[in-house]
Amino acid sequence: MAAAKALELPSLYFYPRKTVIYRKYGKKPQSLVAVALVFLLTLVFGLFLIRIYLKTVPEENQTVDEVLNMSVLWMAPFLSGSGYGTEALSFIQGLHKHISNLSIYHFGDIVEEDYVASLSEDTQQLLKQLWASNETLPRYFIKRQYEDEELARKIDTRRRMFPDGSIIKEPILRQLHDVVIVQSIPRGWEPYLFDTAKYRVGRTVFETDRLPDEWAAHCNYQVDEVWVPTEFNVQTFSGSGVKRDRLQILPQTVDTETFSNPRVTPRPRPKECLDSDFIFLSVFRWGGRKGTEFLLEAFLREFSPEDSACLAILTATHKMKTNASYYHGLIHQFANDLGITPAIRPRIAVLEPSISNQDMPGLYAMANAFVLVSRGEGWGRPYTEAMMMNVPVIATNWSAHTEFITSETGYLVAVEKLDLYPSDDEEMSNYWGHLLARPSICHLRQTMRYVKDHPKDAKRRAANAKQMISTRFNQDAVTRTLLGHLKRIKANLTKEKVETMLAFRAQQIVAEGFV
Repeated sequence: MAAAKALELPSLYFYPRKTVIYRKYGKKPQSLVAVALVFLLTLVFGLFLIRIYLKTVPEENQTVDEVLNMSVLWMAPFLSGSGYGTEALSFIQGLHKHISNLSIYHFGDIVEEDYVASLSEDTQQLLKQLWASNETLPRYFIKRQYEDEELARKIDTRRRMFPDGSIIKEPILRQLHDVVIVQSIPRGWEPYLFDTAKYRVGRTVFETDRLPDEWAAHCNYQVDEVWVPTEFNVQTFSGSGVKRDRLQILPQTVDTETFSNPRVTPRPRPKECLDSDFIFLSVFRWGGRKGTEFLLEAFLREFSPEDSACLAILTATHKMKTNASYYHGLIHQFANDLGITPAIRPRIAVLEPSISNQDMPGLYAMANAFVLVSRGEGWGRPYTEAMMMNVPVIATNWSAHTEFITSETGYLVAVEKLDLYPSDDEEMSNYWGHLLARPSICHLRQTMRYVKDHPKDAKRRAANAKQMISTRFNQDAVTRTLLGHLKRIKANLTKEKVETMLAFRAQQIVAEGFV
């Protein structure tokens, strides 16, 4: 019985004197036999418990180790540094180990050389490894490459010239892919992009209460299904006329390794912020949709120079080269318009927009809270990055990010109403006439003050957020969802279905004059 007590095993593993063994052999079993029986029963029971545990482990925490035998071409702005591009890169980083034939190609935006140079050596190598060959590309890309002789000579490394230096004029025989995925706005899903596809997938997202004109038609007729990040997108897309059975959810993934590394060194505080200041960090692209004016007015009115508070902003303008001084000027003018003079103005720091991806974890580590009262999000990557860094998050209580920001994982600012997007923002004409949230400045002021004054509650919610994000949106969990979609598609690609789809598509392309 001493062994049982030491191993904390229940007494049912030990036999009283009048057991079957005792009666059979006519004497008490030898100690060696008893120990062997105890060990055997303990092992069986332990294996039983392990089996039960493995069945109860959340699926998103189990490692993906399968390889799917299929051909996939993924076209996205991989080299642009845009939202679509960085999202696509995160997908293929998890997917490439689990697809027998995966290739990628840059499409949909300009190549940003500074962004490409900022990528790690391993990431750059992965892009080169997966880059599509001529044989796997739609004729649109091949046609464009061969028509421009100067371009063909510049990119000779892709073997677009014969050994004697003459240009290859004829399209190379192309291979069909089981799936072609095009990640861009639906207006970019032209039929010729899918002429190597057995099955066509569009990946996209939108941030308002509805879709721009003609997007629904592209979703219904130019692709076979559409992948969106959240249930919010499913509701707004289907509400705008997209067939519900074409919509599938594929959330974004978070780089849990980078944004939870305990060795991350916090970035030095901006010179405008005092050592004693509570730093509110905001990361966004400057513009009306990100709620810039609501954030600035709330901070300027709630805090003063006597408060130990500083707002640090990392921002940039869409396709416009700017520096911190430019935004300091805009903020200064905004504060003056509110009647808040420099003498009573709280501290605001604007960081240079040249901060690289590798420096972002240090930036979040510098902050005491993250605040972004966007008027609408299709996902909200900065939120998830801040949450992975154990930084409390303040956000507007509307749109896609409410799928992972709740009262237990962050702070949600009340919405006064949904109102029309301003029509004076020329670069965002897709939003004209759409409804977006108007966050309450009063509630935002109260929330920022509360987060600053209640660090224990803020830390509790931040801990909950990190646990939730790292479980639901880690690379393995999202890769498993992605593989699930691809397996479902592969199972439906019977010979008869493929022949029917390709014949119909060929007629459509000819009718619309693309060849």
